[in-house]
Amino acid sequence: MGSDFAGPTARYYAMYRRDVPAILLDAVVDAAGITSADWVLDLGCGTGQVAAVLSPRVGGVLAVDPEPDMLGGLRGRLAAEGAENVLPVLASDASLPAIARLVGAMFSAVTVANALHWMDSGRVFGHARRLLRPGGALAIVSQGPPMWLADTNWARDLRSFLAQWAGGPLTGTCGTDRETAEERRERMRDHGFTSVELVEHTYENDIDLTYIEGHLYSAMPQTMVPTGRRPEFQSGLQRALLEHLANGKLTERIDAIALIGLL
Repeated sequence: MGSDFAGPTARYYAMYRRDVPAILLDAVVDAAGITSADWVLDLGCGTGQVAAVLSPRVGGVLAVDPEPDMLGGLRGRLAAEGAENVLPVLASDASLPAIARLVGAMFSAVTVANALHWMDSGRVFGHARRLLRPGGALAIVSQGPPMWLADTNWARDLRSFLAQWAGGPLTGTCGTDRETAEERRERMRDHGFTSVELVEHTYENDIDLTYIEGHLYSAMPQTMVPTGRRPEFQSGLQRALLEHLANGKLTERIDAIALIGLL
């Protein structure tokens, strides 16, 4: 992660990244038998899309992210919501061995939402075992596909515009495709996680141009759309979606998946 998610990108992330659906986090809580006395480690926590949602359900959340501005956004959200049981920590998946040495197997769950593609997955799977109590859960969550890869007419026009802007097609799924989910499932089993359950939840939202702009800025490094070129980017985006937005809002479909592996 690092600087790609600093400054304005982190602010857009806080505003335009959706929380992980409660139904998926409830599945994690149920699978691991998490109580209001238990702690959870949220790795790659961003601005709280898991940590803030889990906060009322658990004793505490250790929320880890390598970008200070992301943690700043998380702290702002926690203050606004009055959540006092989330501890933001500046660290990454590379810090997992040190965290394991410091606290041992104290967590009921380790969660990674929409971030495993930035990490060494083998390290995450391996060290999660050292951090989890018996019966604890490793939960890998993805929400996809990326907006521009959706199978809709407006997404195809958005994809075409972004390819022209970037000078090439944007095809990366960020780990949201089914093939990657199945590969992760097998690797979790290889690392000793049993009963790796795949929980799916599909939902839709009405979105407008403002949301689309903000979501894109939350997903792109600042070098891709420098501040000085944002008016040009926004004008091009509006032209690309003008026909689709003629009747107001668009519908975005999100296929959310949680892989829940138990020790």
